[in-house]
Amino acid sequence: CNGVTDLGPAETVSDTFEFTDPIDTLRIDNPAGEVDIKGTDGDTATVDRTIRYTGDDPPDTTAEVSGGILRLDIDCDLRRRCEVDYVINLPSRIDLDANLASAEIEVQTIAGEVRISTASGSVRLTDISGDVNVNGASGSIRLSGVDGDLDLNCASGSIDGTGLSADVVE
Repeated sequence: CNGVTDLGPAETVSDTFEFTDPIDTLRIDNPAGEVDIKGTDGDTATVDRTIRYTGDDPPDTTAEVSGGILRLDIDCDLRRRCEVDYVINLPSRIDLDANLASAEIEVQTIAGEVRISTASGSVRLTDISGDVNVNGASGSIRLSGVDGDLDLNCASGSIDGTGLSADVVE
């Protein structure tokens, strides 16, 4: 099941958040959809979020900063299918922890560690200076301009990279 397109008419809700609190880590859980993350020189984070869902009410969501962690997640279940598209601009010095089920992710210009776990979907990383750990069950991993160590595991799919200066590639 890839999202809500096969489940009949879906409702859509869009919103935007701006966070001025200091952020060290972005932690995102997304069951389906697309995630686009771009590091910036600024100190403010902005999140544009579009939720598509079935059912009467939108799913419960979290978008908050606590203890230096910007946490984004959504509560989807079998009764209420949903998918979320995120466009996130935030300080490039952050670490990223992403847990995805059936979602594509593109990450650009991040200086911290990048850890991504995905069941299905492509991963594209560009201009990452920290260490990278990607565990994927199905989907491609594309890397460009990654300076940190790499730990890449892809059960089904391809791994391609250019401009890598990593010490370890698995």
